[in-house]
Amino acid sequence: MHWKVNDTIREALVYIPATAKTKPTPVIFAFHGHGGTMENMANTRQFEKL
Repeated sequence: MHWKVNDTIREALVYIPATAKTKPTPVIFAFHGHGGTMENMANTRQFEKL
């Protein structure tokens, strides 16, 4: 997803499991470090398994 914050475009990967409509689902915000990428963070941390 993309958001415009002031004059800066921000990007995020968003994963919504199918069960989110029928049972409580946690919201996780994870930020990669300087020089990292959102794709690498998603692939190495695998938050979708939580």
